[in-house]
Amino acid sequence: MVQPAIKEQILSDLSRLSPKQQERAAALVHDLAMPQLKGASVEDLMTVAGTLDDESAREMMEAIEEGCEQVDPPRNYRHLVEPAGSPRTVARPAAR
Repeated sequence: MVQPAIKEQILSDLSRLSPKQQERAAALVHDLAMPQLKGASVEDLMTVAGTLDDESAREMMEAIEEGCEQVDPPRNYRHLVEPAGSPRTVARPAAR
């Protein structure tokens, strides 16, 4: 249930934002409203600990090093981190 005072404040603040800032705000609110996925527990992971043979473990480590060291932001935020000069680049807020 939306609290009326909070809704009024959000709408008031939103009306003062540029269209691009409104898009960013909408993406943020959307992501906050989405259910968060929960990972496996330590107990679940311990049930499979030590089950990989050396070759499989090496292949997995190589795949992680090759593909997982890249930043892949959520789809809704990609427009915030486009390379400079991209037509969709959005200015990042200044650090506090």
